[in-house]
Amino acid sequence: MTRERTRLQRELDEAQRERERRYLEEGAAVRRLGVANGWAETPALVTACRAQGHRLTETRLGPCYWQVRCDQCGYVYEYDSSG
Repeated sequence: MTRERTRLQRELDEAQRERERRYLEEGAAVRRLGVANGWAETPALVTACRAQGHRLTETRLGPCYWQVRCDQCGYVYEYDSSG
């Protein structure tokens, strides 16, 4: 492995550990909607949330991997922005 690839792998591993830590902290109080890239359609909860203009928090988990959450509605999902 090249140095750059090794560094990227470490970053991805750290991001995975962070996701797991957050998942354990959140427990059942937060509804996890999975990865948006795999949705056939946007869940009604997310559509209603956006229509109400709630403030969403986007957290970068990796080079192209993001987590979106709404604390008012109590949901979280992730997406891959690489394409």
